[in-house]
Amino acid sequence: MRKKILILILIVVFIVGCDTEKPIGGERDEHGCLPTAGYTWCEAKQKCLRTWEEECADSEIISGEGCVTDNDCITGGCSGTICQSKDSEPIFTTCEYLPEYACYKETRCGCVNGKCGWDKTTEFDRCVEEARDQPQDVIV
Repeated sequence: MRKKILILILIVVFIVGCDTEKPIGGERDEHGCLPTAGYTWCEAKQKCLRTWEEECADSEIISGEGCVTDNDCITGGCSGTICQSKDSEPIFTTCEYLPEYACYKETRCGCVNGKCGWDKTTEFDRCVEEARDQPQDVIV
């Protein structure tokens, strides 16, 4: 009789122990993603993804620092040399004008790799270099 009770206890302990174990990689986060398998939540795409397989450019766009298209970017600053997201806080600069600032009129402020920035072409770089070689009269 003791032997049967002992076997029954061992069977119950074994079954209960198996029920509480979770399979490896089975823990899901609050969004249902499997972080142990490399999945994280992408707010912009509203799904779980592996960032090395699929890009999620949500953090900067949601915070107002990033962009998706050129229309998401605007120029700013007193001299018009700042290229920033239209949704971000304005950036204040000193009101000075250097000769190379004219070069910014020859390029575009747009979305480059998910961030607002200037399209710095060879022509733009040459213009800046030539302008800096000129005598520096700062207009304030």
